[in-house]
Parts: sequence; C-alpha cells; structure tokens
Amino acid sequence: MSTTAWTIALLFTSLHYTSSAAPTWPSSVDELEDILFLNSGYHARGFANPVTPCSKTFGPGRVTAAAWVRTAFHDAISGNIYLKTGGLDGSIQFEINSGENNGQSIPTAVGMWAPFLSNRTSLSDVIAAGVYAATRSCGGPAVPVRGGHKDAIKAGPIGSIPQPQNTIGTFTNQFASIGMDRTAMIQIVACGHTLGSVHFPDTDQVIDQGTFTDDSAPFDSTPSTFDTTIATEYLQGTTKDPLVVGRSVASKRNSDFVIFNSDGNTTITALQNAQTFSTACRSLFQQMIEVVPSGVVLTDVITPYDVKPYDVQLTLLDGGANISLTGDIRIRTSQIKNAAAVQLLYKDRTGTAVSTPIETFVNGLASGFDDSYTFLGFSTDLPADKSISSFDVRVLAADGSSTTYNNNGNSFQVDDKVIYQAPQSCSGSGKLTAVAAVRNDMPVPQLQVVAKVPRASPNPVPSLSTTSIPMATQSAVGAYQLYSADYTIPSSLGSVTFGVYAGGSADTYKNGSSLASACKPLSTTPPNPPPSPPTSVFWGCYSDSFDARALSYQASDSSSVTLESCASQCSQLAYKFSGVEYGSQCWCGNSLDSSSTIQPLSECTQPCSGDPSKLCGGALRLSLYGPSPPRVSNSGPTSSATSSSTRSSSATSTPSSTPTPTAIPSLEGYDYVGCLSDSVNNRTLYDRSQSTPTNNYTTCASFCSGYEFFGVEYSSECYCGISLLYNITEPLSSCSYPCSGDPSAFCGGSSRLTVFRSQSATGAPRNPPIPGYTYKGCYIDSVGARTLGDKVYFDAQLTVEKCAAQCQDFTFFGTEYGGECYCGNELKGDLGKGVEAECQFLCGGDKAEFCGAGNRLSVYEKSA
Repeated sequence: MSTTAWTIALLFTSLHYTSSAAPTWPSSVDELEDILFLNSGYHARGFANPVTPCSKTFGPGRVTAAAWVRTAFHDAISGNIYLKTGGLDGSIQFEINSGENNGQSIPTAVGMWAPFLSNRTSLSDVIAAGVYAATRSCGGPAVPVRGGHKDAIKAGPIGSIPQPQNTIGTFTNQFASIGMDRTAMIQIVACGHTLGSVHFPDTDQVIDQGTFTDDSAPFDSTPSTFDTTIATEYLQGTTKDPLVVGRSVASKRNSDFVIFNSDGNTTITALQNAQTFSTACRSLFQQMIEVVPSGVVLTDVITPYDVKPYDVQLTLLDGGANISLTGDIRIRTSQIKNAAAVQLLYKDRTGTAVSTPIETFVNGLASGFDDSYTFLGFSTDLPADKSISSFDVRVLAADGSSTTYNNNGNSFQVDDKVIYQAPQSCSGSGKLTAVAAVRNDMPVPQLQVVAKVPRASPNPVPSLSTTSIPMATQSAVGAYQLYSADYTIPSSLGSVTFGVYAGGSADTYKNGSSLASACKPLSTTPPNPPPSPPTSVFWGCYSDSFDARALSYQASDSSSVTLESCASQCSQLAYKFSGVEYGSQCWCGNSLDSSSTIQPLSECTQPCSGDPSKLCGGALRLSLYGPSPPRVSNSGPTSSATSSSTRSSSATSTPSSTPTPTAIPSLEGYDYVGCLSDSVNNRTLYDRSQSTPTNNYTTCASFCSGYEFFGVEYSSECYCGISLLYNITEPLSSCSYPCSGDPSAFCGGSSRLTVFRSQSATGAPRNPPIPGYTYKGCYIDSVGARTLGDKVYFDAQLTVEKCAAQCQDFTFFGTEYGGECYCGNELKGDLGKGVEAECQFLCGGDKAEFCGAGNRLSVYEKSA
C-alpha cells in the first residue's frame, strides 16, 4: 500500500483539536496561532514548509519531520517534574555541540526554527509548534499545543538524554523525570521512531558505513509516514530497526528492543492498533511539550479563530479631519460554511453604533493541515471627530441568513489614541524613522524597538534586544500631535520590529522591512477638495450562466485582467457594475440579471490573470463590484453572544440553492469512480489536461482517449491519467458545478474531480469473489464506532484475499483505506450502507482490487 493510504487512514484517528474556549482577540498567542494553522496562501507563515510533504529531507535519507520530533524530545527530556526544572525551554540551542546531541538533526531543526523567534513567540513555543507540524504533516494526530513557554538562557544538565547503550533501569529513570512510566516510555519511543532513520557516522557503533543506502538505516519500512509499522514489523519479526537487530545487538546498543521488550511486549503489541497508536502518541507528545520549569504558566490549548482580524491600522490623513481604517478579516471557511459576504458593524469613539456597516472585499485564501480560510480586506475613511472604538463581524450566508461574531462579547477593540503613521515613517542610511500621531490628551510616547542580535556559532538562534526611545514633537494636526524618533539599525530591517507606546495605549508589531525608503510629510490642512468616498464596493460572488448573463456586456478576456483594470473599463463605458470571471474575463452592466444569485465566497477563487494575488471569480461565477449593496442593517438589539443567526428580507437577494447531484454520473464505456479531492499542487490526475467552454463527459473522454482515467473539474476543466495519484473520496454533493458544455450534468467542483475509469482498461479494479464468502457491499464506518472491530489487521500490501485469511474465524470481514482489514461476528452500529462507488480505494497489494475508502468498508459475509 502507498504511504498516501496510511496518511489518510491516520488523518481521522483522533479529533483535530481538543475542546477549548474560543480565543478572544487580541491574544498573546496570535502569532503562534498563525504559525500553527496558516501553512500556505495569503498571510501564511510557511512554518510547515520544510516538513510538507513528510517525505522532505535535509540530506540523503534524513527526513526533516523526524529531525523536528527528535530535537523537541532532546529539549524536553532535560526536564524534572519533581524539581520543576528544565523541560521544553529552548535550552537545546545551547547544546548543539553536546556529545549527547550528535548528528545533523538538531542543528538543522534549530536553524529552521530560529527565524520564527520573536517578541511574540519564544523558541520553545516554536519547538512545540514543530511537534504539531511534523506529526500532522506525516499523517499523525493533531498534537494539542499551548503557548507561554519561556526560553532558558543556558544549556541544560548533561546526562538526561537517553543513549542507546543505557540499561533499562537508566531509561526508566530518565523517562520518569518527565512524568512517564514504563508504558509511556515504550509508547513515546515507538511514536518517535515511526519516522526517520539511524545515520552513519552519527551512530557508528550501531550501523556500518556503506551497509545501507545513503548510510541511513530506517526504523521501519515507512520512515516518512506516521503509522504503526514500527510496532507491527517488530512483532512480526520482519523489522530492520537498527536499534533492534544488526550490529547494535553485539554492541549492546539495541535500545528499541530493550525498551519494547521491557514489559514482555505487552505495550508494543497494543500499539499495532492504529487508533491506540494515534491516541497514545497524541497524548504523550502533548505531555512532552508541556514539561516546563517552575514559574511558567501555559495558555489554554490553541485552537483556530473562526473570525480573526489582521493588521487593523488607523492612519491620520492630511489635515486631521479624517482617519483611514484598513485591515483584513480572516474567516475560517472550513467551519463557517457558505459565507457570501462579510461586514464590519462598528461603534464610534463614544460607543455609539453607526448605522452604515463597512463592506469588505476578498483579498486572498489560505489553508492549514485541517482548515481553510478566506481573508477579506476593508478600507474606509472615517471622520476623526467620530472615529471608531470597536467592531463586530457579520457574516452573510448565501441563503440570506447572517451570523454576528462579537469576540466573546468583547467586540474587536480599536484604539485611536496612538496611531503609527506608516506614510510618514521610513528607513535609509542605516536608520529607522518612526512617526506617530498621538491624541492631545496623551503623554509623550516612546518608540520601542526589538532587534534580533546574532549569537556566536554554532547557535543559530539570535537574542532579542529591546530599546526604548522617547519621541520628539513634530507638529499638531487636528486633535493629534505628531511625534518622531530615530533608531540606528544594527543589521537588517528584517531583524527589527517596533511599536509606539503612550500611557496605556499602543500601536505595535510593525516590521522594519515594511518601511518605505522616503518619509512622506503629513499636511496640517485638509486637501481641497476632500477625497471622494469610494463609488464601488465588493458585492460578493454571484452566479452566471450562458443563457442569461449576470452582467450584459463583456468588456474583455485577456491575460492581464485585474480588478482595477476591469473597474476602469466599465467606468469609462459608463456602467455602474463591473465583474470578473474565470480569472480573465471582465464584464460590465447597469443592473444584475434577476437569475444571478449570491453564492459562497469559496466559489470565486480563480486568481486574476493580471494579478494572481487577487481573486477574479470562477467558472460561471462572477466577483461583482458596484454601488453599495442593500445589505442587512445593524438596527435592533445587539446580541452579546459569540454569534447569533438571523434571516432578513432586506438582503441583496434570496438566492436559490445551487443544484446538487442526486444520481451517480454515468457514461457508456466507463465506470464512475467517484467525486475525488484534488488540488493545484497535488493533482489526482496529472498526465494531461485542458480547459474548454465545451467541457462535458463525452468531450473530456475523447480528449483523454488512451488514458485509463479521466476527470472533470470546475465546470470547464478536463484531466487525464494512467493512474490515480490520490484517491480521496468526497461527498457526491461536492461535485456540483454544472459542466460548461452541458449544464444538465455536473463537472466536479472547486478542488473536486468527477472521475471515470475506462471499462476497456486492463485489470479493472473489482470486488473479487472469495470462496466461502458473499460480498455484502460498501458500508459506512467510523473511527469512534467501528462497524467491525473484533480484530484489526494492517498491511501495506493488503489484498482482499489476505484480509479473508486473517478473518477466517469470524463471520464478517471488511477492507478499508486500501490497507486496513477488520473482522467481526456482527455488523455493529447503525451507520448503514454507503454508495458502492464510494468504496473504490485500490488495495495496496493488488491494484486490480478495491479495498474500501476513507470511512468506507468493503464488507464480505461468510456463506451459510
């Protein structure tokens, strides 16, 4: 079986996050939350890039994810829960040259983590995030992470890190120091050694040079997959774990055997079960990263915000009569489904609710291991005498309902007493100049700069140096006084962050690299005439069709379309509305066709051909801009709950729901495989593709003639392949986009592929007849309520025949995830049967057979 199957299998073996209160913004862990959950896309930190996919290495045979887990363990194992010292404290940065930390893993991991150290995240917080990222990227459980770790200023004690030559008594004492008994010791060693290898010359008394490829001896046969193979191979006697067999036996360095066998193999036997393994690893990795010294208080477990503001920035404008408000709102679209528009309901400086909400526009998309996000920007000018004190976020759904998020009853606070003035600030000649506008009733502000100062080699982690500088008066602008201060940059702008503080107010976390090269003066008089308010705002994502265009006039279709260029074209032609579609099409009109209805923002995600950082609609989906839309007003009582759902007839329109497929797609000469997950970076079908407005099943099948598989996606896209690179089944309803060439049929969806397999393909997968058994069908399964669970067997080379042999003493057997076999004497639970097309994951040991799918079990019953 491929490692992909195991990754999918373990993906569902535990909850993604532990139950925890929703975060209140701003929080001390806001930056750490981004590091954990924003892997790619807009505003992404990219922290997990070195370990995604899990097979990434930093040298021949050296799996980066394994290095991250090993380094975190070496940092934490120095803790002592009795003396309340050490633990996960970042002391590993001072121990790189220690003989107990030999090899390339630790300096490499610490070097990868060093850039994420800041005055908002300690190195030890980053190490904890590293355990989460490495485990999750390899298909393991989501390890809960708490913030608030404090970094040590020197190396930890010598002798705490387990060495392969230790006796079982020494091992037991070392693990007991961090609160782990013998069972936990066995479990966490197996969890750590499910990834990676032993390397020469790091362990020259365990393996010989030239004995193994790349001089790396893997612990198990799947060194870049978080799975139970470390346990199953050990117990089956097929293990090649160099700390169990080989030279380590003679040199008495076979520590994995010594540890696994220390309770007569009882614990390691239980770890053959995938859920037992996943649950144990999740719990013990969390325990490991929560060993901290006395005085350190960790936060609650960090969970993703459903709604989170970013870069909320006020800027005093010329003359001081107006203040600009800009920023982004991040919506967790994997949790908040069908979001069609987002508004800011705000209060002025006195706390009075303002009747006109602030509209937003889509700025970008992002994703993590388990969640997807949409970022919506906002930009508006407010009168300085009224300003803003707080806002709530209202999410409008495509069905006309709305939900308001008020930050756990606290609203999202905005302080206008101290305002960092980005246009007036700059850098040059090795100097940083920061300017701030401070209300006249506030004390003289201070500029606080945090600089990263390199440490002596081999420590790659800088120290943080904080400098406070009183700011000098410049001039009065309206109700504000301008102040400025200079700071000599020690190394590079990117190594500096800064903020402005006055009284109990501050405007903080500005990055030196964002500074312009020239400071722009701020006039003390307002411009004449004053700036006009924006005439066009983002309405949302709207449906379009070939029969009745949402906007009547197509202005262009080119490889250089941007939101701005389309708006300009339509304005010059005296149209009120502009809309961008399919990444390259610009449409204009004075009214929206009555057939066009608002759709979820997730359906308008095509990058603009002329500016890929922005989104320009999708297939038959229009990103619409025009006069301020008649959204729901914020009159009436204000709820203090986190969210409240309302339905309003004053919404832009009451759309009809998008049709969803109810019947399995069919095409003569082909078998329907299913609605499969797809992505731009990891195509399920990757050999050939095209995009055409005439796309349908027949045209795509013709285009893919000679290929075993074809799939249609996003209405107009066609993909071909000789095999399925991935086989992750999604609900049929996810493939609900009408084919661009045949609106009566459905051609996939956003990152969803409707897949067919040619019946003429040699060795078409099937549910093979098994002597003595009758095939019962495809059954729904669940990790928490197994349909069959009396016996479980895992095999990377599983076949239906192998599973039958394993379950010969039971009435039923079933295959799942391509490599899992389940036995039982009854079908438990009431989850029932699924659609047969959903049980088409290829068996790891025979690609001509089906072995269930994700949470789907191909079930056989013993004949009477």
